[in-house]
Amino acid sequence: MKLKDIILTLALIVGTVLVSHLVITNPQGPMRLIYPVQAQIAQFKMTCSSGAPGWLETSLRYATRSQGSLANQIAYIDPAGQFHHCENGWSGTFWRSPEVDQNTRFRFASVTKLFTADAVLSLINAGKLTLNTRLVDILPEVLPVKDERLKLVTVEQLLNHTAGFDRSNGQDPMFLLDIKPWCPGRLQ
Repeated sequence: MKLKDIILTLALIVGTVLVSHLVITNPQGPMRLIYPVQAQIAQFKMTCSSGAPGWLETSLRYATRSQGSLANQIAYIDPAGQFHHCENGWSGTFWRSPEVDQNTRFRFASVTKLFTADAVLSLINAGKLTLNTRLVDILPEVLPVKDERLKLVTVEQLLNHTAGFDRSNGQDPMFLLDIKPWCPGRLQ
């Protein structure tokens, strides 16, 4: 066997081991390598309503290019009450599922944090809650608790994401496919 063949064989083995390691330890890693190409294609699939302000399209392009989001919707009601919207991407698998349109519905996931924080701060400003109000005082249906530490969780900790919940211990219920999320119906 020639030295050239030995080097080629070793290179193929090392390459296979490295790729296998990457796919096993970080399955999303290889997809991140092709993301820039996917983002360009997703931007070509953008549609906006007639008369939509230019910043809507600019915002969607930014989200696609810089925020790791291949499927997006954005909507705006102007001061005159006119509804505008832009969408891009696909409702499921890249390229193989229906394109996102104004009627596509996504699970809210983290977007609800903004609305929840605003509502909670409105209740605090109205004197109905304080930052020190405990979760169990607002939602007594969580009692009895399996973990006594839950009795100490406050509104402030929930707003600051410092209550100690660790979603890395399992799959995020908002992103399970073909399964209805357990929350908010099953607080236990």
